[in-house]
Amino acid sequence: MINASEVERALIAKLTADPELTSYLPDGVYWDLAAQGSTRFAIVSASTSRSEMEFGGVDSWRALIYVVKAVVQSTGTTAVAAADARINALLDRQPIPLPPAAGAGLMVCRWVDRVRYTENVDGNTWQHGGARYEVIVTPGIGAAPPVGVPPTLTSPPVGSSIDSGASVTLTVIADGTPPLTYQWTQGGVNIPGATNAFFVTGPLTVTTSYAVTVSNPYGTVTSPPVTVTVGAAVTYQARVLSDGAVAYWPLDDASGTTARDLAGTRPATITGGVTLNQPGIGTSKAMLFPLDGLGKLTPLTFPALGSAFTLEVWIQPSVPATFGSQRALMMRPIGGDGDFQWYVRSSLSEMRFLYYSVVYFTLDLAVPLAIGNWVHLALTGGDGQVTLYINGLARPAYPMTLAGAGTVTSAIGGSTEAGAETWGWRGAMQDVAVYARPLTPAEIVAHYTTRIS
Repeated sequence: MINASEVERALIAKLTADPELTSYLPDGVYWDLAAQGSTRFAIVSASTSRSEMEFGGVDSWRALIYVVKAVVQSTGTTAVAAADARINALLDRQPIPLPPAAGAGLMVCRWVDRVRYTENVDGNTWQHGGARYEVIVTPGIGAAPPVGVPPTLTSPPVGSSIDSGASVTLTVIADGTPPLTYQWTQGGVNIPGATNAFFVTGPLTVTTSYAVTVSNPYGTVTSPPVTVTVGAAVTYQARVLSDGAVAYWPLDDASGTTARDLAGTRPATITGGVTLNQPGIGTSKAMLFPLDGLGKLTPLTFPALGSAFTLEVWIQPSVPATFGSQRALMMRPIGGDGDFQWYVRSSLSEMRFLYYSVVYFTLDLAVPLAIGNWVHLALTGGDGQVTLYINGLARPAYPMTLAGAGTVTSAIGGSTEAGAETWGWRGAMQDVAVYARPLTPAEIVAHYTTRIS
């Protein structure tokens, strides 16, 4: 911040320190117009504002001042004229260095106009001479070096390994005096538009190196190159199996009446008018369950669900569920050891999970499932709570006692419970999987992104 008092003090010091100027002043000459006091020069008025000046195009401080140059008790004007000329030579467009306390490095004065008048005081004639100057203060020549900290990397980017066709987000955390600017490079070449503290690579098919340069007015630092290693593409089915599914029905069977289990020995019988080999996500295939709700895969012996598990499925609704009606995803009749139900209800806006006839939760989906859109659902249980993921995004966890018991004879996409035969799913379904542990959020996101890519 510019200190106006220090600027004024430097201006007065410039004038009073000049021997030639003081030689023009005989006894009885006053240099302060306002009070005829002890100060030899006075800034009578000043105002400040910041503006863009032609002096280097930098922010400047301006003060319009009135300097009383000479007050002579005489009828002549010789001393006044001489003082005028000398002060003008000292001030007009002459750079004047400023002390650090002024908050700037340089002062430049510009002559504006001259003031002359005569005044009679107690029978004595006083000749007044003066001029107005515009004072411009800038960092300029002689400014103190800027105080700032060059950038340093507190958390440089880190390399990673990804599947072919996947993308990765690189991030950097830097410290230093703002503003900080960023430029990411790929193989040493600037990436156009990559000027944030993070960079999303986009789909990669070959191993690539990246770095980032962080700059501010006080320096530059460049991170060591990091490598994003691209491996062979991992299929959705391979990812499900490698993550430990204990049962996995892809529902991509082209013909027949049996849905195979790729993770174990739990094939299911296809009944109720389910249509096979239908278009799935991308180039994959799915099964289409009929609109009468009678379609299902049964009998089906699920693995025993203990206190830790994941249920996973991809669905595509064909028609909405009316208020209160059920659209079963996985269902075992209520009663007996180890029953559970997982279904969508109420115009596809709610999801309910009932676990072993003891507890259940109902979750408002916030946005109803859209007709014709594929949706990835994963329901994890563990640590006394269940969490629903929709397209890789977790909803708030729900507290739930998860005791578990026995194996479960159930159905996929329908119900075998008396009086609930028409509760079946209406639409397409694929990739139904069961795990004996809760998948991690990263694993669930990987499943989602692998299938949609």
